[in-house]
Amino acid sequence: MEKRFLSFSLNPHAYISASCYNEKNTIPTWNYVSVHVYGTFTLMETKEELVTAIEKTVKVYESSLPHPWNMNAHDPFIDGLLNGIVGFEISINEIEEKWKLSQNRSIQRQHRVIHGLKTTNQYHSQEIAKMMEENLKR
Repeated sequence: MEKRFLSFSLNPHAYISASCYNEKNTIPTWNYVSVHVYGTFTLMETKEELVTAIEKTVKVYESSLPHPWNMNAHDPFIDGLLNGIVGFEISINEIEEKWKLSQNRSIQRQHRVIHGLKTTNQYHSQEIAKMMEENLKR
């Protein structure tokens, strides 16, 4: 198996208009969550490894559904799709994260930002609003 160092990032973000604050002397900003994962990348070399990994993934996500879908890797349609997938695993060595969700601002201001984010669909505004709400519950 080939092993390589890999870095992966997940970065939901949202523009925050100064008009959300409803206060004087403010400027726009950006709220975001940044996660960087570092580790060793291992390529799945056989189709059997890929099928096993996908079957496990499907089982996890389908198990809670009222009518779970079962993957049949021998179905010609599924088999054709599997030929276009490159499977890999990451053995995680390090995770770095940063959250900028207006947590350094007053509760009132955070609520105004959440309201402003909920009125737009730019970038990941809805996701950031939910994260901010969760952060306020802590």
